[in-house]
Amino acid sequence: MGDKLVWLTGFGPFEGAHVNDSWVGVKQMPTQCIKKEFGAVVLKQRIPVKYSFVDYFIPYRWAVLQPDLRSCCRFLCSYIYYTSLGHGVTLFVHVPLNKYSPDQLGCGLSHIVQLTLSHMNRPK
Repeated sequence: MGDKLVWLTGFGPFEGAHVNDSWVGVKQMPTQCIKKEFGAVVLKQRIPVKYSFVDYFIPYRWAVLQPDLRSCCRFLCSYIYYTSLGHGVTLFVHVPLNKYSPDQLGCGLSHIVQLTLSHMNRPK
């Protein structure tokens, strides 16, 4: 059996924020413990804040990657979440703006992914 794939997305900058904390958190998230404990490879990707990009790119990536767990970081983020729901297990995490340090964001996201994978691995 191959490695599980976790696709984590964060958004790029938008008007009023030259740095998007959703991407900062994803980028800072440690992944070694997820690989070690769950055998999951984590793919991190920054998504431009553009509906046209999401309309084209997200369905394409679902088809190509077929990840086991996905995460996306109100406006475009709820849209990307909505368009992802029909493709399997999808996780939405809202990252508050300018509230946590990059290390805190990364650590928090890592805990969320680990808890989600633990829940997915429980017997039914």
